[in-house]
Order: sequence, then structure tokens, then C-alpha cells
Amino acid sequence: MHRNDDVAQLDFGPDFPPQTECLCNSEVFLLLSQRKEMSHGAEMTNVFTKTLQYVERFSHFKDQNSNREVRRILETAGLRQFEVASIANIMPETAEEAKALIPSLVSIIEDDALQQLLDEILALKRS
Repeated sequence: MHRNDDVAQLDFGPDFPPQTECLCNSEVFLLLSQRKEMSHGAEMTNVFTKTLQYVERFSHFKDQNSNREVRRILETAGLRQFEVASIANIMPETAEEAKALIPSLVSIIEDDALQQLLDEILALKRS
């Protein structure tokens, strides 16, 4: 890790600039599923298959509409790409848990507002 990296400030060093788009597992699952469908039955590599299985297992949202809504809810609140993807992947139930796991949230959103966001996206969670 670069000496000046500061994860709490979302500074991950030169290999991960601030404008980098982050996808959550559910979004990756949808993309890979589409890719598999487009392959028309061609055999997928072992890495592709294992990655697809992994993101399917840890995917919290079942369709594109749910993914868009989660992203809209979190981005409208001013959360950044990494925070949006992290919340969608981790699915913390409380603001305290979210801030413990994603330290950059501490300085950008109050607990009550964060809890409201979490409650909204938990309602969209795949059962």
C-alpha cells in the first residue's frame, strides 16, 4: 500500500483513483449472467464459473431494478462509489455497524440519516 493511502478518506493510492466505478456483487452477478447467456452454451472457464458462483451466493438483490434503486438511494444521499458498493455487499443492519466497517461514512453522514438509508435498502434485499 502506498505510504499516503488513507482508507478512511477513500484514498486507496494511485491504482484506484476517486472516479473509479465500483460495482456490488449483485451488479457483477447480473453482468456475468448476461455474458453467460450470450455465450450460447459455450463452455466457460473455471475462473468465470467460480466467480459467477461467488457473486451469485453473495448477491443481495435479484434484478436490475433493485440494483438501480439501491444505487439511486445511496448515491442521492451523497455516498461515493466505494461506499455504495460496500454497503450493498455487506448489507449492515445498523448505522453503527456500517460506520465500523466503512470508516469513511463517519465524517459524511449522521447516524439517523444512514439508518434510514439502510432500512430502505434492507427492504429491497433479496429473500
